Amino acid sequence: MADRYTISFSVLGDRTDPDLAALDLLDSVRQVVHEWVMGRFRGPTPDARVGQWSGNEESLKLQDDALNGSGYFVAEWEHPDRDDRQFRWRVTSQAATTDETVTFRANVQMIDSRTAITPDRRPVDRPRLIPELIKRFECRLDGHPLSVTPAQVNSDNVTGFVKDVILSHERRLPIVVLSQTDDGQTALDPGTLQDRLAGLATVAVLQPQATWELTDLLGRHLTCFRGAVRIYWPGCQPEDISYRHRRWLFEHAQLLGKRLPNTLLHVLTTQFPRYAGQSTIDRVTRDIRHRRLHELDAAFRSLPAYGQIPPEIIPHIDAALSQRDETIEELRFEMEVRDETIREQTAELETHRRNYRDTSVQADSPVGDAEGMVIDSMETAVLSAADHLHRVRLLPTVFTSAENSPYEHPGRVYGALSTLNDLGDLLASGQSLGTGIAEHLRQRNVDYVGGESQTTAGRFGDERAFLDGDTHRSMTAHLRFGTSGDPRHCARVYLEWDDEVKEWIVGHVGRHLTNTRS
Repeated sequence: MADRYTISFSVLGDRTDPDLAALDLLDSVRQVVHEWVMGRFRGPTPDARVGQWSGNEESLKLQDDALNGSGYFVAEWEHPDRDDRQFRWRVTSQAATTDETVTFRANVQMIDSRTAITPDRRPVDRPRLIPELIKRFECRLDGHPLSVTPAQVNSDNVTGFVKDVILSHERRLPIVVLSQTDDGQTALDPGTLQDRLAGLATVAVLQPQATWELTDLLGRHLTCFRGAVRIYWPGCQPEDISYRHRRWLFEHAQLLGKRLPNTLLHVLTTQFPRYAGQSTIDRVTRDIRHRRLHELDAAFRSLPAYGQIPPEIIPHIDAALSQRDETIEELRFEMEVRDETIREQTAELETHRRNYRDTSVQADSPVGDAEGMVIDSMETAVLSAADHLHRVRLLPTVFTSAENSPYEHPGRVYGALSTLNDLGDLLASGQSLGTGIAEHLRQRNVDYVGGESQTTAGRFGDERAFLDGDTHRSMTAHLRFGTSGDPRHCARVYLEWDDEVKEWIVGHVGRHLTNTRS
């Protein structure tokens, strides 16, 4: 079982009835959630607010209780995948309140009935319920209002947008900026994107005349212009390294097409605080259930001896005892499920770490690195390499060259860099390879070339010269990906092994550099 989408926020009021008390507000949220679930559940129609129902390969579980000013509800809907019945989706919506605020949380999990571990690349979307809630209710995340309407940034408000929003130390939500081209185009539809990222990020449309001021305030390395798309993470400051705030150029975004919104959603959901709001909901749920148990215990202790109990109330006592046993069993089961989930997530992460390299080398579509980051562009390939590969050091020029590469198989590049990392461990240990570097890598599906022709090195050597601090490095050894002149299907990685520091130094990851055949 794997979490594919998680979101949490506070609900402060109902726009249709602003004066609702906390428990009434909770019930209003519950009604919206139940209407959404009932409109999709294909099993039997539920005949109560609490219970379990199943049919047509779907199941629905509803829980609901309130006591002494606190309350909670849970709606758990499970259904098979439309295309592969061995996959199932579990959508859990839950909320709780103890004061004037309602805490809401939604989670989408994917369940695979097969025991084989295989990478799954199907995109997951947010439940349509999320934007419906944000439209209906006043919703906030750590005090910041949520919206389904993109922000508009022009020359009049860009200064305030940068200083008070992008650079704000209090900001908790990422910002996805869609810059306009000179003729007013954006790489993605702003309204559709904001609807899809509702509660996860703020989408802002940057008009062309505002890009100059944004560049002056943030610096050229953090700017966004001419149709580019960029994520500004919370805590952004002008001195940040550019690749920490990911950017897709307009041409690259167009090549990615529908994959880019999927990537944005995946990146944002994996970075979102997974258990935000969960502790509040769990605490309220446990407290109410424990108090119910205490009520039952007190009632039982006040009863007369069993032989003196009127026969007509014995069935009611038996029912109460059964309810107490069920509640205890539910609490025990929830603790077991939580422990099992932690074990599964730990095992899943370890499996990804062991198996990632082989799957990424062969992949033709977006894959994930050891921590689940989607490798869907050359930029994310080098970002993941920088974070995870200790024998591979990337020079600053790598991030620029990768950012400008539209190569469509970045998973292969990350896989090759991972293979280099393993080779670096062997070289650093002094073990014999039993063969040359090129043959060693060829056996692992990596095409390594030890140098360029003298003509290419002489005429186009400047393109292969890289500054590493105060050291000038001339790199002719490279990895080849494809032979086509089309940069979508061809890429090169220029590198050298530094035996003194025991690292692969990489100077270029991206387009084919000029040679005698260019």
